[in-house]
Amino acid sequence: MKGMTTCPSCKTEFVVDVPESGHSYHSTRCPKCEYPFKINLGTSRETETAATPHRKSGMKKSALQSKGAKTPKPVVGGAFLIAVFLMAGAMAGGMLFLGIGGIWTVGLMADSAFEGQTGTVYGQVLDSGGNGISGVSVNRWDADGKVWETVNTTGSDGSYYLTDVEAGYQYLRFSKAGYQTKIIEDVVIPHPVEDTVWFYQNITLKPGNGEVQEPGVAATVVQGVLTGLIVWGANLGAMAIFILVGGIMAITRKRFGIALAASIVAMFTMCGQLISLVALILIALSKEEFTKGEKMEFESL
Repeated sequence: MKGMTTCPSCKTEFVVDVPESGHSYHSTRCPKCEYPFKINLGTSRETETAATPHRKSGMKKSALQSKGAKTPKPVVGGAFLIAVFLMAGAMAGGMLFLGIGGIWTVGLMADSAFEGQTGTVYGQVLDSGGNGISGVSVNRWDADGKVWETVNTTGSDGSYYLTDVEAGYQYLRFSKAGYQTKIIEDVVIPHPVEDTVWFYQNITLKPGNGEVQEPGVAATVVQGVLTGLIVWGANLGAMAIFILVGGIMAITRKRFGIALAASIVAMFTMCGQLISLVALILIALSKEEFTKGEKMEFESL
């Protein structure tokens, strides 16, 4: 017996050949999207086909009923996953912005946050053997950021102490004849934390000419944090994309495995763990809706 049916997934109509086996259901697969589903060969629940078969061009029409009825559970679960995607995506974007922007971005934020405040930077200037170098000029950009101004000269033991340094992103330059000039870029934090080891800068100068540039103590620590933000931001972004795919699969009731896996991944993003758990439960409870067909029609020739 041949008949016409409609794929519950892509709505493609196609002809199926049903053997006279006496079974109530016949398994088939859509030739277009390859979605598998079962056709109910039993009596229709529709009145017109139960009592008086409807005739049209020699064809008898009966209703096909899927084994599982649709519920809003997968749609709600999918909506929750998309909400997690939005939160995770925003967090990943922020992490990548800070991480890729680097110390310069943090410095600009510090300039804004610490505007009008000052801090202290101190330490020693040493040679390659660890001995203090006296008479080293310590310079920083002037208030307009146009020229270097001398703010200190190291003592006999190579020590220097800079007070009232404008908080935020700063460049310091250490120079002396016969040594390479070293420029330190750092983020200065205002009082009262100026006496912590974070701002004790030991500077090593090597014999020679030219300039070298390197991050200071605080900038080195910040840069390590920023690198971590880049790595975690990239991972979180990839997780967010997978969660979005899972949310779409749940709403369209396709690929149960992907939807379920996405809800599990969502719980590890630290973005809406409660709604991720709810989404996991809703999707797990609606498994049958992903694997079974929907109500359609079968026309016997």
